[in-house]
This record gives sequence, structure tokens and C-alpha cells, in this order.
Amino acid sequence: MPPKSLTPPSRGDSRRREFPPGVQLFDRPDPREVSTEWTAKASVLKSSGFEREAKLITDLLNHFEAALAPYTFWVSESDAQVRSGHTVPWLRAQFPAWEAEGNARKVGRARMYRAIVLPLSKASAQGALAGAAAGVNAAGAASEVAA
Repeated sequence: MPPKSLTPPSRGDSRRREFPPGVQLFDRPDPREVSTEWTAKASVLKSSGFEREAKLITDLLNHFEAALAPYTFWVSESDAQVRSGHTVPWLRAQFPAWEAEGNARKVGRARMYRAIVLPLSKASAQGALAGAAAGVNAAGAASEVAA
């Protein structure tokens, strides 16, 4: 049984427990390592004459990487502040729990956060929606021209 300080809070327990630096709550492979491993496997398949299988793996990896972009994208503390609308003290208060989950890290003295865990400020959310709408409109216009 893990020490009490490493057990996650149970339902109804609002107390936040701190995790030591470098200790992650979940043991899971890093998506970039998985991608690198399967890219190498696809290369071996291709060089062995299995081009169709290698292309299938490569195509799947491309979709996988696109879907995981918010999870694999790291944001600096200053960018996290702009993106979330929260103050540096608020971000730093979240840091230990996010670090324990593998969603925050220190690079040297700088704090980095996964984009996926940062709440979007109202301005950031509106900008993202406007960008998505512009992308859809541009894609729609491009497909109409091609048709």
C-alpha cells in the first residue's frame, strides 16, 4: 500500500494531498515515446517489403499525433497565464498536483504546463472559436473552388 501522502483523495475528500517532485500518480507511457517506437517499427516493415502495413501504421500515427496535440504541447508559465487568465500564484498553486499527474514539469528553473490542463480564459476561448470558424470557412471555400 502506498504511503498516505501518495494516495489520491477519495470521493468526498476535498483535501488536496501533495506529491513529491517527480512522483507521478499514473504510470503510463509518454505518447511521443509510443510514436517514436511505432515510427521505427513502420520503417522496419517498409524496408522489409511491407509497404502497405507501414503506410497504415504511419497514417494511424499521424491521426494519433494530431489528436494528442493539446496533450503533448507544453506551455511556458507566462503563456499559461495569458491563455488561462489566471495569475502566476494561482498557476503555481496548481503546479504540484499537475506535476504529480505528469501535466506540469520544470525545465531548469522554468515551469511548463501541458496545454490540456489549462482552463481557457473567456478571451482565449473566443479566439479559439473564431479561429476554428475561420478554418472551417477557409476549408469550405477551398473545397468549393476545387469542386
